[in-house]
Amino acid sequence: MWLRLRLPSLWFVSQFISRPLTIGTAAFVLLTSGWSATVSAAAGSLPGDSFYSVKRITEEAQLRLASLDRRAVLHTEFASRRLDEAEALVAAADTRPEAKALAHQALTDYKEQLARATADVVEINKANDPAAKTLVANVGNKITELSAALDKTSAVQDQSSADIHEVKEAAASAASAVASAVVDVHESSASDSSERELKAMFSTLLGKVQARQTMNRHRIDVMSAMLGEDPERFKNATGVPKSADLGSLAIAVTNTSSAVDLAMSSLTTGGYRAAFDELEKADRALLATEQQIAAYEFSILSAPEVEIEAITPKAP
Repeated sequence: MWLRLRLPSLWFVSQFISRPLTIGTAAFVLLTSGWSATVSAAAGSLPGDSFYSVKRITEEAQLRLASLDRRAVLHTEFASRRLDEAEALVAAADTRPEAKALAHQALTDYKEQLARATADVVEINKANDPAAKTLVANVGNKITELSAALDKTSAVQDQSSADIHEVKEAAASAASAVASAVVDVHESSASDSSERELKAMFSTLLGKVQARQTMNRHRIDVMSAMLGEDPERFKNATGVPKSADLGSLAIAVTNTSSAVDLAMSSLTTGGYRAAFDELEKADRALLATEQQIAAYEFSILSAPEVEIEAITPKAP
């Protein structure tokens, strides 16, 4: 009887062992101690923990068993988990030397989950299944929220400027793709519900863009203040911006407000596609500005301290 009960579970898990994911001790526990208890123990694990591979195997099992619309939702849930894991790893960096590298991998996995969710949304949108299409807006809102959450995640800020740009670029692409899919659904069968969902998605993206505008202005102001307080330190430092460089960045941030204004104007007239397109333009412009801001910040923080020579008073 035990053998008959256990064989299906053993066979099911064995399908994942050939995958690139490392199994190790966790899989042995899974095979000998039962599925549910091990999965429960793995739920709160982080990359690098002995039970983490079980957590990922379980996720993959859920995806294999899910319908297309459910699978899209699962990908957003797993993307959210990767963000939480990256955040927890950065917080544990003092006691875990490998935490930063593991956090980087978690963010890479976050990007993968977003891409897979987006691909599922596009596939759902192509299918002639009204029931499944009702999930498009729900998944779209989740992806939009995940994109906005990046700006509040310290784990992202802990990465290199190139990695930060890459993660945010992936999130922006995902948000744009799902917004387009949600607009497609609304245009094919407009309803009060789809209109509310579009407005909610637009509101989240708008809040993200406006928050980044404010933060970027603050970062530019901080750099300007630092340069003004200690000009000797930065006089000959490599890569340090001039006042004119920071002024150009400030203008670039301000110019994104034009796209935001156009987006809001389009929304009031029901031009949802144009509204999202304008927000995407602002988002892309801010991404480019933020990459330059990060480069300038690095050069300022890396500038060497200037040693002030002691002045010996002359003898009378």
